[in-house]
Amino acid sequence: MSRSGCGVVRTGGAGLGRDREVAALGAALGKPPAVVLIDGEAGIGKSRLLREFLASQAERGCRAVVGACPELRVPYTLGAVVDAVRDGVGSVSGLRLSGLGGALRPLFPEWADDLPPAPEPLEDATAARHRLFRAFVEVFSRLDLGVLVLEDVHWAAPARYPDGPLRGVGTLRPG
Repeated sequence: MSRSGCGVVRTGGAGLGRDREVAALGAALGKPPAVVLIDGEAGIGKSRLLREFLASQAERGCRAVVGACPELRVPYTLGAVVDAVRDGVGSVSGLRLSGLGGALRPLFPEWADDLPPAPEPLEDATAARHRLFRAFVEVFSRLDLGVLVLEDVHWAAPARYPDGPLRGVGTLRPG
């Protein structure tokens, strides 16, 4: 199924205790690119709301990957995105990635046989980061991935995430 149906929610299903909130989340993510932050104190139900939303999306054929930002003393920039992709994507074989996909080799050594060769290193850190983001966007597009979820973004290292047709959801605690 194409991502065009991602974000659309039909409420009233059995077992959904938060139809209104799930529908609001779907509406907010209905027109990509979109980013939604679900803010609230620990234990208030942010993750449960997200699970209900993702279940409604899975029923519609919308693919999602979920990562978490652990509390680390040393920041791991993009760690949650890498973990989400690693956990949610079995393999990139058959995706026919462009040479840009080679930029992902340092992050996904287990895909070495399926990724293009690594591109020449760039001296400019901003250009290297942009190339890496573009490689992620290419993988997301080829996988027809509709939603990237990052839990506990209040622990995330500062970084900008890629632009593109993807929708993003994050949960965080105030403060």
